[in-house]
Amino acid sequence: MPINVSAKPLPRAGGTVSGSADSKPDYMHITLKCILQLLLIQTLGELFGANVDGSGGTVAGSEDLYCHLSAHHLFILLDCLDQSRAFAHRFNMSRKVRRRLVEMGVMPTMPSLLKQETGSVLVELHILQRMHLDAMGVVYPMKHKQDCVPASVVVERQAAADEVDDRLAVLVRSVFVQYGNSGVAEGEDVADHSYKRCVRIVSAQNTPDLSSAEGKRSLVVTSSWRASLVACLGHISQLAASKDTAKPFRAAVQRHWPELIDTLGAAAGVRDFDVVGGVQRVLAIAGTELRLSASKYAIE
Repeated sequence: MPINVSAKPLPRAGGTVSGSADSKPDYMHITLKCILQLLLIQTLGELFGANVDGSGGTVAGSEDLYCHLSAHHLFILLDCLDQSRAFAHRFNMSRKVRRRLVEMGVMPTMPSLLKQETGSVLVELHILQRMHLDAMGVVYPMKHKQDCVPASVVVERQAAADEVDDRLAVLVRSVFVQYGNSGVAEGEDVADHSYKRCVRIVSAQNTPDLSSAEGKRSLVVTSSWRASLVACLGHISQLAASKDTAKPFRAAVQRHWPELIDTLGAAAGVRDFDVVGGVQRVLAIAGTELRLSASKYAIE
């Protein structure tokens, strides 16, 4: 699924580049491929019931498609989505390349593949979380799920539980990190940014002016990753209902404890109180399940 745009030179403002008499058709071809990527991601989201329009939650999808696809075939789809996500992430992180496109006159403003990146992540999360809940024995909130899942598929989901858990852990951590890094200026140290944000919140200082450059950058990033983050928080909460002796909720909270705390600060910094409430719900369950020590602020 990823697009290799390095094979041909990019067009300049006048529509031509060195070694190419007319590069406009090539540029339009690349643009159409980018649009096709988004359409493919959206189609997969609709087929599997993942809402990729940014509102979060799930939509009515093809239950039969998920139930009758083997774990092997689902992993193939997940690999394609992950390649698309990784390509978009590399592009979004390369400010030098994006700025160069503006300087060359290719783009009027800084281009971004943020929608491709977040859309891929949201569909990946939906499929992996569904597989994870099946493997953990947690009933997915959809009518007649058990009636359409063949016994052989259930067994296969359980056999693939370790790989699903590993993939999900990496993806969830990346969502927390992307949301938590909102508002980091170019060249600014991420750890220093997080420290300043925590000091500002603890000392009861005002949050950043959301009309400022930093505030606007924070709002763009957090709003783009919000749906994926809400899905992650909801899934972690659902794991508390698992009867599995491996205690998947405990494992998830212990694994993502630093990111949960940093996300709380990031959400408070941009006044995203729904996310603040979601993190607080997870922490409230953790307080009961893990017997958190208020004096040590750590997991016993």
